[in-house]
Amino acid sequence: MDEFAEARAALVTLEKRKQGLIAELNDVHAAIRSQRNKVEELIRQLPISPINRLPDEILLRIFELILGTARTEDKNCCVRWKEQLAEVSRRWRNVILHSPCLWTTITVSSSRSTALIEAHIMRSSESPLDIEINHNGILFASEEKMLVQRLGLVVTCAERWRSLTIFLGAYSTFQVLQRLGHLSLPSLTSVCIRNFPCCEPEKLDPPFLRSQCAPRIEKIFISGDIGMLKGREIPSSVKTLAMELDFFSRSGINSALLLESMPCQRLTSLCLDGRINFGELSPNSIQLPLLEKFVSKLRGVSAALIRAIVAPRLKHFEVHALSANQSLHDTFVAVSGKFSSVDHFTLYKSQRHETVSKSLCLAFPGVRHLVLPKENIIAVLRSAEGPGTAFHWQHLESLTSIGHPEEEFEAFINDLADCLRRRQEAGLSKFRLNLSTPFSVEKLLFVYEQLNDVCILERAYNTHDITLPAVTSGKLWLDVPLNRPYILGALRDAVMAGRIQTNGRG
Repeated sequence: MDEFAEARAALVTLEKRKQGLIAELNDVHAAIRSQRNKVEELIRQLPISPINRLPDEILLRIFELILGTARTEDKNCCVRWKEQLAEVSRRWRNVILHSPCLWTTITVSSSRSTALIEAHIMRSSESPLDIEINHNGILFASEEKMLVQRLGLVVTCAERWRSLTIFLGAYSTFQVLQRLGHLSLPSLTSVCIRNFPCCEPEKLDPPFLRSQCAPRIEKIFISGDIGMLKGREIPSSVKTLAMELDFFSRSGINSALLLESMPCQRLTSLCLDGRINFGELSPNSIQLPLLEKFVSKLRGVSAALIRAIVAPRLKHFEVHALSANQSLHDTFVAVSGKFSSVDHFTLYKSQRHETVSKSLCLAFPGVRHLVLPKENIIAVLRSAEGPGTAFHWQHLESLTSIGHPEEEFEAFINDLADCLRRRQEAGLSKFRLNLSTPFSVEKLLFVYEQLNDVCILERAYNTHDITLPAVTSGKLWLDVPLNRPYILGALRDAVMAGRIQTNGRG
């Protein structure tokens, strides 16, 4: 009996203690609320100190962004905008005139005054220079004389040249390159030349192709008659080479043979543009042991070029168009496993490809990021399927569809959903899907309902005008960037509730 009484007494004691702790906890909660309100009130009472003036560093950064945008739109616009900004205030003028980074791009042309070129040279101080030599239209004798005169001004600071761009006719380009032939360009890292002249190699020896003259050259972009490059050693410092080719140069050098004969052992990035006769390329004849990125903007890429390239370190393979008479199967069937290191494959345009072929999967077995025309996606995904869980591209992380899927829209989305569902049933992870085409809201909802469970919808549109009628004075028009997955769910709920309607523009 005594034991029972002791137990009951202990229970009563614990219950009293519990009540005391609860009361104490309530007091703490009340104190927290009171203190939080006090802090918020003190924050509201803090004086707001406005920024009376931007620091020169931020102002300069703003100028750099503005003038950089102007430079991409119009070369002359940059000079004009600089003058207009300098007229705003004395401080703005001082920042512009005494910031060398705003004066490093020097345009040399017959219409550009010598005073302006000299001002750029002086105000750029010792900063690296980007030299742009150009002329619109035909360069007459009098204009050519003025161009050469202005070129002489920037030659005096050739040791500071960081990049050189020449946009002239072939003959004028020849004269300019001859004028530059004796220069030493120790800081030069990039060269871009359009309309390379037709001439014998012994008549022209550009300094950027000589390691002793341009030891830091890394990027060469060149188009025109580039037969004089045949057999020439590309400087070992060059990592990026972009060439625009033609069937036959005026110097009689076949472009395909030029590719085979040009030493490119050190390249990490190669871009080809123009047209080329692939028939004369031999298998494994273009050796690129360090190449990591290959981009083809050629009118069409054939199986011959694919067979010719040997690039064991290739990571990025980008083709803008296949040859008109070849399908994906025809192009890649003979190179199974050849590009096993590629993880990013892009094809922008090909013939409509309806047949299932595993040639692309076998040629690029390690692909993680895939960009394809809408017409090819279903066939390629079906090609990657195997019995059971034996799928190709098991580590695919992203797929981007190029082209407008308005034609047979629902059939395309349904077929795509079926392919992704089969991958999911095989135990493969979802990948990011980008349908880079704007849709109407109704179609956007259909895409969401069909695909959201079988992939990660990263972007199924660019931007779209949406009408929000919940405004008393009329409809509010918003240009909403729909580029977050959670937007889809919110959009679906809003449309179903009648809060959002399309603007009627599809």
